[in-house]
Amino acid sequence: MEQVQRIQYVIGILVLTILAISFVPQVNSFWEEYFVSPIQSDACEVGDVDCDKTGAKYNIYNTIAYGFCFFIFFTIINELLEYWKIVIDDKFVFNSIPLLILGGVVRTLEDADAFEPPIQYIMISPLIYGTITGIALFFIALGVWLSKSEIDSKTKAIGLISFAIGSYGIWWYFAPGEWIHPTSWVLIVLSAAALTAEFLRSKPLKDPVIFFGIASTLLVILAYLNLSQNELVNPEMLWDTVIIASLLTVLIWLSSWFISNHGIPNIMFVLLFVLFSFNLYLVREVDNNSTMIMFMTIGILISLIGSLIFSHSKWAPAAHMLNPLYLTLYFGHFVDGSATYLGIDNYGYVEKHVLPTWFIETFGTAIVMLPLKFLVVTGVIIALENEEHKEDQKQMISLLILFLLALGLGPGTRDILRIVFGT
Repeated sequence: MEQVQRIQYVIGILVLTILAISFVPQVNSFWEEYFVSPIQSDACEVGDVDCDKTGAKYNIYNTIAYGFCFFIFFTIINELLEYWKIVIDDKFVFNSIPLLILGGVVRTLEDADAFEPPIQYIMISPLIYGTITGIALFFIALGVWLSKSEIDSKTKAIGLISFAIGSYGIWWYFAPGEWIHPTSWVLIVLSAAALTAEFLRSKPLKDPVIFFGIASTLLVILAYLNLSQNELVNPEMLWDTVIIASLLTVLIWLSSWFISNHGIPNIMFVLLFVLFSFNLYLVREVDNNSTMIMFMTIGILISLIGSLIFSHSKWAPAAHMLNPLYLTLYFGHFVDGSATYLGIDNYGYVEKHVLPTWFIETFGTAIVMLPLKFLVVTGVIIALENEEHKEDQKQMISLLILFLLALGLGPGTRDILRIVFGT
């Protein structure tokens, strides 16, 4: 009954909003200026003189509204998954990762002008989050139906293969632009079907989560193959970002393991480590004096070893950071932070979001996004671990982690691919 009331409230608010936009001129003007214009201008092609790019930024109004919509979507999706009896655990989150990557790939396809209005508009942030969520819910609903259907597995498999091939064939025939030929997609689908039959048998037809993961992976492959038709401009961007994000994630894993088992590194030596590292950076930037570089490097090594040898007492809660789900969350946001840092500082791109722009302008460099990402993710993890009713809300907590991962890995993937392909 309570769920029905919440849905009724959401529908009521939605209806009132639509009526206000339709019949109140002031509301309609506000809607056009702060919500519609940014999306339309973000869809403009580079170099289009007839296109107004002034609105292609987030503003305080749509940022707040999108946050509210995020909460509404979060609540509705949680209730839908509960209704379908889908358990949101580590398995579900990891099977969702291909779909999060899909968001970044599709967004880059939009940057490469692969879509035209009105489809183009739903491939732009933040509407693309709704598009990807809709695809996810479709795959899960289809997986639930397949798991409950009494149709034999062979018929289900043939139907799914036909649906996958036929759907893309229709898209390829009617959609404008250069898309890979359906014969390539047929080979991919048949290969995936053969591998699934060999290693998983009929399990995906009985487990909606596994079906969801496989379907999402196939869609990522299709989207990336279409994107790969573009020329590589900065291929090193991919490896640079992945290396930075991986090293930072491994550093968190090692630090958490050390702190929980041996103790917190000595603060004084940590400060010395930071000072020596900063001075090494300055020396290399100013005169590249080899003697000073050697001295600073020795200082860094001594301070690092000292911080470990003379460590303080153990801190057991650090063991929570070793959770694979939390490490994945760190990695996803470090991918986003690294892509932002490299894109702005090395490739001349600009930040569109309100808060990151303020931090970058204040500190004068986009590298500030990396410690910010660490602080935000760590704060979320601490808040989740301190939740009094954590055991009773595992499903909602896992879904929240998935949403937060989407906010990092999706935009991060898009930023990487956009720079790699120069779109």
